[in-house]
Amino acid sequence: MAAGVCFIVGLLIVNLRLALYGVFTAGFVRTEYMLAGALFCFLIGFTQGAVFLSRSLANTALDNLRERKRLIAGFELVACASMLWLPVWVLSLISDYRLSFLHWRTWLIYFGLFFGIHFVGDFVKELFDFLKGVSADAGESFSPTKLQSVLYQVLSLLPFILITLTLYAHYAYPYFSPALGGGRKDQVLLVPTDEGREICLQMRLPVQPDGRTVGPVDILTESQDEVIVLPTQRKSAELNIRAIRLKRSLFNAVVNVSPKPPFLK
Repeated sequence: MAAGVCFIVGLLIVNLRLALYGVFTAGFVRTEYMLAGALFCFLIGFTQGAVFLSRSLANTALDNLRERKRLIAGFELVACASMLWLPVWVLSLISDYRLSFLHWRTWLIYFGLFFGIHFVGDFVKELFDFLKGVSADAGESFSPTKLQSVLYQVLSLLPFILITLTLYAHYAYPYFSPALGGGRKDQVLLVPTDEGREICLQMRLPVQPDGRTVGPVDILTESQDEVIVLPTQRKSAELNIRAIRLKRSLFNAVVNVSPKPPFLK
């Protein structure tokens, strides 16, 4: 069950990110979807847990203040504030500090993760009630009107979940390492075949003067059959080029050269 949820969530995150560049692919290995979904579920659970502990510490501190235990209450308030800041620090840490601690993007993700858990929780509850109602064991406990009401509630939560996933896919996922379940890619040098060199020249990719390598270029994703790169010159007289899909057979090698700069273009 958990693995299935991670896979579906990861599939949505990866393809929402690619959709920004007009790309869709189902050729990824399953582990990429699993890692992306698992990281999102971890962050959303960790954020909710930190906020819950912070709220509990705040209530305890207020009780101690009423009992004039000011020193204990002071320590608890400091711990409360620390718990609220902890998810932001974790986001900065796992992004190798590409998500700056004070940047608006980091806080947008933080609040998205916090409110997103409520939408996900309500969605799962309503979906469970709907499945329970249509199952054979439900008997007459669910009338058609009740089923219709529960189905409406399930569908009404879907847009909010998609908004949360879209915010995460666009503003958080590209900053995390693929080893952790993110979509950050290093720049690469492409070593083309003769045919690949001609195609890269036509696509206005940065072919080196010796003609042996292309790049460095930003890579969006790759598979066994293709490499999708971001163009260095996106606008021409007639077209707005968002991504270039190239056959893997056009290149003898794809060489990672350096991490991306701290802020994505």
